[in-house]
Amino acid sequence: MQSDQIHLSSATKARLVLGSAQWGLKYGRANSTGKPKLESVRKILELCLASSSDKFTIDTAQAYGEAEAVIGQLLSADTDFRDRFDIITKLSPLPNLSSNTEVKTAQAMARESVEASLKNLGVNHLPVVLLHRWSHRAALGGAVWELLRGEVKSGRIGKLGVSVQSVQELMEALAEPAIEHIQLPFHLLDGRWHAAPETIKLIESRKANDVSFHARSPYLQGILLADSSVWPVVTGIDTIRIIEQLDTLVQELGRADRADLCIAYVRSYPWVGGIVVGMETSAQCEENLKYFANLPLSTEQRELVRARISCTEEKLLNPALWK
Repeated sequence: MQSDQIHLSSATKARLVLGSAQWGLKYGRANSTGKPKLESVRKILELCLASSSDKFTIDTAQAYGEAEAVIGQLLSADTDFRDRFDIITKLSPLPNLSSNTEVKTAQAMARESVEASLKNLGVNHLPVVLLHRWSHRAALGGAVWELLRGEVKSGRIGKLGVSVQSVQELMEALAEPAIEHIQLPFHLLDGRWHAAPETIKLIESRKANDVSFHARSPYLQGILLADSSVWPVVTGIDTIRIIEQLDTLVQELGRADRADLCIAYVRSYPWVGGIVVGMETSAQCEENLKYFANLPLSTEQRELVRARISCTEEKLLNPALWK
């Protein structure tokens, strides 16, 4: 271990959540290194543990290729890893589920996903399981959700939650009392969450009732840190102007770089309990640990950022719509 590790303060220790999509497949528009080797992932975990005496959380999913198996292999081989990392995983996207699927078949698919996660991770209990698709909450009269509720009662799952993609999905999820964890895409470019004033108020209300919220995609799959050649081409969006505004804000607000600005922005919201950041290399991990050790933006600084670059164009904000 290096002697000059970055140590997180008690105020920020639980905020970094390790995104594992890159560990199981090549993921991210700006990912130039591809899927890391097992030893590279091990180094990332070691760097995190050296930065804090408390636990970290790893966010994973059935859909992330070999990610669960990689995590399970590392955690099984090291007691310190096992004791110091909490795992959040997601149900399979269930690609074969349709309106014509029989209830028993749908529940069998969901059960198989849970069993596969347990096996891959080498555990007999999953602390948190999220629906990868919110539509599965109501699918087939709630058959999949009913199965998951049963897994909670059996003790194989601790808490249930959902990964949402849009404001509409978030609003519906906030109305579901059984949900205890919500993950949403949230970054300084995304103005959709502020378009309706009641959205943030509802989030804050549910957080007061012990629902945890994690923000993902603080760098929007890396494009917020990249030059214009990496950005998707979207009609009506002036990519160069956005990048210029980002760089101007970095200077005005005294941040180290765009990544520091992105993290500081998301961390300025008190309801954000964790920020999911994907990393392929130990160098990226060291940089992110530095950003999380810095102060977040003040409320005034945060509002300045929103006023300058906030955007509601779905074709830019939703990577699923990129060409």
